[in-house]
Amino acid sequence: MSVDSDAVPVTRLLVQTDPDTPDPAGLSEQAALTEPIHTPEAVQAADPYEVAAPAERVDDSTGVADPADFGACTGEFDTRTGEFFTRMTRRDRPGATSTRLGGHAANAPRSTAATRRRRSAESARSAADAPVPILDRLTRMAVSARRVTDPMSVPGEITIDLDDAWESAQSPGCLRLFVAGNGCEGTIAIVLTRFIVDHHTDLGALLDHAPVEARALPDWDEDDVVTTPRGFRTEGASLQTGTYLDLGERRFCALRYEVFARGNVAYLVHTTGIVPLREGREFCREVVGAVSSVGLDD
Repeated sequence: MSVDSDAVPVTRLLVQTDPDTPDPAGLSEQAALTEPIHTPEAVQAADPYEVAAPAERVDDSTGVADPADFGACTGEFDTRTGEFFTRMTRRDRPGATSTRLGGHAANAPRSTAATRRRRSAESARSAADAPVPILDRLTRMAVSARRVTDPMSVPGEITIDLDDAWESAQSPGCLRLFVAGNGCEGTIAIVLTRFIVDHHTDLGALLDHAPVEARALPDWDEDDVVTTPRGFRTEGASLQTGTYLDLGERRFCALRYEVFARGNVAYLVHTTGIVPLREGREFCREVVGAVSSVGLDD
């Protein structure tokens, strides 16, 4: 058996076809793309000992040869077991379509994955651009936050200017609740949240998110939004009014947020007044006046 100095080692059956170099087997480019590289019958019939080793031998302790690049795919041939397997790193020629994939382009799965990544990125950007409700923004801003429902735990008093016709009531989660009397229908609820923040936190920026909650109500029709800048013992306030649809009935809503800070301890006073629009605009204005009067007296 003659020795061919250009032959590959006994432990390697290495065939390489590069787009920039001629095919060693003399095949055309079309044949290289359409014909199988190694058929199972050819692998079983191959006798690796028919190829002589060159002068310098490469370590074959693993029994698996180095990758063989066929232009269309990268594969390895194990001369001990006679098995040939491919790596999932295809290198098709530009514009070529693999017939081994049933006529689909070789980069189709990659395009599908890219589409999924693009859609995921677009969804993430949409979520980032979506308005954030004020309580969600508070949770991100605060070191810790907790709702206060016991008036005795408030360092001061929550005050409100309200007609005697309104009656005090109890409701879970509310610091104070008032129900309209004299045959009128309506409620005013005061919710207090105490939270801890780092020093130099811009609490006034919290009010930028105040209108988000009401605008999410069904068929919300906004009348006005009035903000009050930072002043004496307050970090600012926001008053929002409008109407929305509730079970087929139009209701008027007055929503007010005010932030107070005592050191790194802050308080968000959330007051909501709701009355049916059928009660008349005069009664709605009375509710707005009461909601606007809520404050922390310490």
